[in-house]
Amino acid sequence: MRLRSLFFAGARRLLGLVRPKLERLRAELRAFIAKHDHRARTPFAEAEARAWPTALELVAGAAQVFGDQLERAAAGGRGRRRAAHLP
Repeated sequence: MRLRSLFFAGARRLLGLVRPKLERLRAELRAFIAKHDHRARTPFAEAEARAWPTALELVAGAAQVFGDQLERAAAGGRGRRRAAHLP
């Protein structure tokens, strides 16, 4: 039983770390899609423009799409990132 409770605790922690990032990506993708409407007059924001490549990397299973939070936390927020265009 102890192993099961550790698994669920880890899963909850992982979900807590990833959910806000996925929600932000979802909002950026929605804005990107909305601005493709021929009536849209506002330019794309940088985050909206990079949302679709980030989503493709996530679906393709790329490692560290959102960066390695544990590594950055251990480095005091100065850890390396996977690619320059990713958040």
